[in-house]
Amino acid sequence: MWAKLALLSPPCDGGLRLAPDCESTATQALDRAMPTSSTLARRASATVSDGSRARLSSLNERYPPLRLADTSRRAMYGHDHQHGLLLVSMCLQYVQRCSPAAACISPRSILRRKGTGVMSELVSKYFLTTDRLGFSTWKEGDEALALTLWGMTEVSALIGGPFTSAEVHARLRREIDTMNAHKVQYWPVFSLQNNELVGCAGLRPHGRGEDVFELGVHLRPSYWGQGIALEAARAVIAYAFEHMAAKSLFAGHHPANFGSARLLQKLGFSFTHEEFYLPTGRNHPSYLLVNTGHST
Repeated sequence: MWAKLALLSPPCDGGLRLAPDCESTATQALDRAMPTSSTLARRASATVSDGSRARLSSLNERYPPLRLADTSRRAMYGHDHQHGLLLVSMCLQYVQRCSPAAACISPRSILRRKGTGVMSELVSKYFLTTDRLGFSTWKEGDEALALTLWGMTEVSALIGGPFTSAEVHARLRREIDTMNAHKVQYWPVFSLQNNELVGCAGLRPHGRGEDVFELGVHLRPSYWGQGIALEAARAVIAYAFEHMAAKSLFAGHHPANFGSARLLQKLGFSFTHEEFYLPTGRNHPSYLLVNTGHST
């Protein structure tokens, strides 16, 4: 099962816009009048576990039956993370039932920010989020940020590095140009906990087909070994299949990068061949993941 995503539409000019019909619902979901928590529990009973309903009942005893928005905000201000997460999740489930386009926020991401503008703040910064990660876009002026990723020898060693500052700047320029031309790039990924750059993960066109993309993930060493590459890659795959109508995804790795081999296996990729990769001068094991839901 793919990670639950918070999804907006990234335009080719590098700015960020909400998906159609999403802004008015998602950004006001906690601020507008909503059903009481007990009513919401009944309406969402098909997707809420017995344990969640029990916790919600305890909430009704702890708090007066306020409207859901006020209760959620009180839980956030009171640092009551678990109850706040439950309430916000219920809120989003209800909103999604009313308008599927509104399911564009990760509940855990909301609770990491306080204040009445938490949704607006989140959706204006990232076009895609998972529980721990926020996806943005590379833009002019990101040279220093790019150096903290591709300028690290540990990151670039198996993709053709080490890179000079000029080579990193050229790489950034290519990512921006790819975004403008194809609406994809190896997007910069940030930690939702501390807003630090984690690395990049994304897509680029592969071969001559318009519906085939290459998947890539590069992480800074401090974020290795935490399951972040898997989380980021799953988000990108879901984005590619559901919103780019990708027919299939290609991926390859340096023959000495055993971690990438394990990652691609977990993601369901199948080995197809070895392909010469000019930046390293080596034949790289290559893989394919087919979108079984793609209409040909």
